[in-house]
Amino acid sequence: MSKPRRKSSGFSNTPKSKSKNGNPDKKRSFTDHTRKEHQAIELINQGKPQEAERIYRDLITSGTKNHIVYGNLAAILGMQGRFNELIDLLRKTIELEPNYPDAHNNLGNALKKKGDLAAAITSYNTALQLQPNYPDAHYNLGNALQEQGDLRAAIDSYRAALQLQPNYPDAHNNLGVALQEQGELRAAIDSYRAALQLQPNYPDAHYNLGDALQEQGDLTAAIASYNTALQIQPDYPGAHYNLGNALQKQGELTSAIACYSTALQLQPDHPGTYYNLGNALQSKGELTAAIDSYQKAIEMDPDNSDVLRAIGRAQQKRGDIDEGILYFLRAIELNPKNTAAFFELSKSLNSSEEAIKLAADIEKLDKKEFNNREASFLEFALANCFHKAQNYTKAAQHLANANKQKLIYMSSDLASQLKESTLALSISEKIQIGEPSDGTGRIFIVGAPRCGSTLLESVLATNPNIKDLGESQAFVQALAHEKAENNLPTERSKLANAYTKAANEPLKKFTHSVDKNLYNFRFAEAINRSMPAAKIIHCRRNPLDNVLSMLRSNLSAGNNYTADPVDAAKFIIHQQELLSPLKENAGNQIFTFDYDNFTNSPENQARELIDWIGLQWNDHYLHPEQSDRSINTASVIQARRPISNRSVGGWNNYKELLKPAEAVLRESGLFNI
Repeated sequence: MSKPRRKSSGFSNTPKSKSKNGNPDKKRSFTDHTRKEHQAIELINQGKPQEAERIYRDLITSGTKNHIVYGNLAAILGMQGRFNELIDLLRKTIELEPNYPDAHNNLGNALKKKGDLAAAITSYNTALQLQPNYPDAHYNLGNALQEQGDLRAAIDSYRAALQLQPNYPDAHNNLGVALQEQGELRAAIDSYRAALQLQPNYPDAHYNLGDALQEQGDLTAAIASYNTALQIQPDYPGAHYNLGNALQKQGELTSAIACYSTALQLQPDHPGTYYNLGNALQSKGELTAAIDSYQKAIEMDPDNSDVLRAIGRAQQKRGDIDEGILYFLRAIELNPKNTAAFFELSKSLNSSEEAIKLAADIEKLDKKEFNNREASFLEFALANCFHKAQNYTKAAQHLANANKQKLIYMSSDLASQLKESTLALSISEKIQIGEPSDGTGRIFIVGAPRCGSTLLESVLATNPNIKDLGESQAFVQALAHEKAENNLPTERSKLANAYTKAANEPLKKFTHSVDKNLYNFRFAEAINRSMPAAKIIHCRRNPLDNVLSMLRSNLSAGNNYTADPVDAAKFIIHQQELLSPLKENAGNQIFTFDYDNFTNSPENQARELIDWIGLQWNDHYLHPEQSDRSINTASVIQARRPISNRSVGGWNNYKELLKPAEAVLRESGLFNI
């Protein structure tokens, strides 16, 4: 949904009330020239504009040449949305008094409402020539310039308004919108917060702040802002919608879907909500429902190339790689500036020739036309193209550029990640040890992102008796539920039962489940204590290959540290250090799955793993690419291919880029590199 901003300061010389829909919100006193004019002003102050209108019309009929009468009648019509007659009246007002700044400002508002931005801008500039210290005219000029796409000039106008009137919450809010559209997230956040200091019950500013925080990757703070907006205004479809977006990024898919459903009840004709509902359903693996939702979005907005790109992703997750490519190409044909579609296409390249051609097409684009996020997608796409063409020098250059661009709008979150782990450990120490049978059949895959876990999950999912839960939030939800009810420690078996409820899978139809929320490494001790019969698999690979894969994957918000090679290395060290004591004490409950060893010797490693879990061997474990299951991770293309070790040692092609990460990893003494 588009960002809410106040459309204008309102029509001068009329009582005004605040509204996010752009209704007037500033009050100027009427000029009292005659008894009838004074009577009209009193009627307006009493909330009787129609009676005041009759008096002004009588005065005009009687031949008055007082420009104030015409201006005040115009302001009343502006309150009622009667813009055609209003424009004529304002032009008559200006004819009677060309040096009347309020009339020029109001004419600008009326022309802007009619969609004539160029004429509106001319009127605002005339008002400012007559009265340079007119904050509302600067503000309204900023709105028109922003709508015209001239963000830099709009920002200058808002700042001019704020110099004259620092306690102007709408100007702070709209300045934030312009800064955010310009990609200046930190400055935008400061502007929204300034608006909220002046006006704490300002739902649009809370919403916009949430939007900027979400774009920055601070999902927890974003969710808090959206919830505050909804406390003030519960029927705010945009806040429900973007709350759903933030929850979806956190993996809270069920809650996100509920938010989208509420947003659609309030605003059923919004294609973006159907689009993001489709994304949430796609992430849950409900691909048919997701595509149905995308189709509704396309019906409402046939020119939306993002929806075509999303359908392409869904098709590839269903196993139809070529069909997905066709949708990416359609998205680019519809919108040659859809940088995310270029990125998706770059991951599906079949040959060096295709890669070179795509790189040439991308390099024809004018990079100045894109914001930091869009530019980063192009750089990631170029990195993929040159990687496929085995031009690793150029690939490394573009990969470095891509992640630098990404860190501008989504700064590393390593500190908050480490804080989350500290909190998780403090909770884990309070967990009561469960019954010996608690957790029977439960398998947890933990580790760092891009550690090879999708391949491991795919291998296990070839067994029809294993339920694939995907990147589930069930354990975190179970902990939160028990903490809320009991403040921990819980009774024996309660956490295991809460997990079963949160996972929505009591294992009646299956013997096992696989939960691949890698960040559960933080809760490995809690899992070990609460579910002694559960199996924990620590998935790992060469740490430099792991860092490289993080840098190449362009992971979503919530994994921001993966764009910084040093922070990515520190995170890998962190999860290794956290799991090492448990490995020493947990005995047979935790298994180390080495991706490199597995891809070099699949059958030997797979047999050892399957035997440890307690399953019967089947050769299907060696052919996960033949599975028709949906795959909801960044590794969808690789997971559709036979087991291969071709990515092992790939970091050697990017040695210069990875030097800082290598130094940190070597210093830790944890890895044989």
